[in-house]
Amino acid sequence: MAANPLEGWYSAPGKEGYLRWWDGVAWSDHEKPAPAVAVAVAVEQAPPAGAPLDAAPSSASPTKAQTITKVLGASGFAVAGAALAADGAFGLGKQRKGLNGLGKFFIWAAILLIVGFFAVIMGIANAIGGSTEASTLPGGILIGLVGLLVLVIGIVKLAVRAGSVAAGILLIREGMKRGKSVGEV
Repeated sequence: MAANPLEGWYSAPGKEGYLRWWDGVAWSDHEKPAPAVAVAVAVEQAPPAGAPLDAAPSSASPTKAQTITKVLGASGFAVAGAALAADGAFGLGKQRKGLNGLGKFFIWAAILLIVGFFAVIMGIANAIGGSTEASTLPGGILIGLVGLLVLVIGIVKLAVRAGSVAAGILLIREGMKRGKSVGEV
């Protein structure tokens, strides 16, 4: 009589892409997604032969402490992601006013660029007209450059905030995935 295979995670019978726990005697109800590198083993209802595909715990079901740890970890990801996204969008600190605070940079940049543009045009018109008055051309160029600097600062701040929101969303998503996998164990 042949000995039963060792307990461990094996390809789930009739469920491609999943592993199922073999307790050494019979299949348990515990399943999990197979790792991408796992080799699919064709299994009907008979237990698989050979070594397990994945290192397995000594018992078929996770302990209460392991489950609590997984739930807390998944919740932590989701909460951290929500805080990061909220900070990026609304600004939670005293000095940060969220996306509304960024509007000031773009408004000031627009004002400076418009004033600089008209000052340069007036300076060019005065130069063409042969006016002996002081030219507004250098001042217009300087105002335009300051406007561009303010615009660049606003864009950088917007990119940082958008990155914070995006990273927060990714953390929330990871927390949801981990929370879902806890329910599957």
